[in-house]
Amino acid sequence: VHDVMEKKKVELSTPEEIRQEFAARGISISAWARWRGFSVPLVYQVLNGKRRALRGQSHEIAVALGLKDGLPLDFTALSFENKREDG
Repeated sequence: VHDVMEKKKVELSTPEEIRQEFAARGISISAWARWRGFSVPLVYQVLNGKRRALRGQSHEIAVALGLKDGLPLDFTALSFENKREDG
């Protein structure tokens, strides 16, 4: 049985490594945030460690930046069906 919540292990980056990558590519963090549809202030808060990135858009940002290992938001992958058999 394939688990829809299965994930691959990714190599995480530090905030400084992420900033260096943006600088090396000549991309501003703000432009990346807008292109991805993220709140610019929230991206900076996550990158600066001001947000814990536990859920919602801050989680999505941390995963996209490579700060956090996790799954992107996908509500369709969740199954809350009652799998218990009464008997």
